[in-house]
Amino acid sequence: MGRLGDGLRIARPKIRFGIACTFINLGIIFFVFENFLIALVNCFLAFPLFLFYETNNNSSFKNDSEYAEMRRILTLLVTICYFICLAFVFNPYT
Repeated sequence: MGRLGDGLRIARPKIRFGIACTFINLGIIFFVFENFLIALVNCFLAFPLFLFYETNNNSSFKNDSEYAEMRRILTLLVTICYFICLAFVFNPYT
């Protein structure tokens, strides 16, 4: 297929991951109204997964170390916030 076929072969996994992320986010939105705990657990698991994918596929992580460090710190802080929310949900004293 030549150059176009090679580019399409490389782009397909990225497109599939993008579609999967969209469905994960739609599921999170749905579960916020149905079962908040499931939505919170999905956020807790999905957010670091998005960072992992971005570190492997985004050229900004390889070219801009300040951006990469800022993105990692922000992801860590948001994940900690999810963890604290989960701790409050599972806390038997609240």
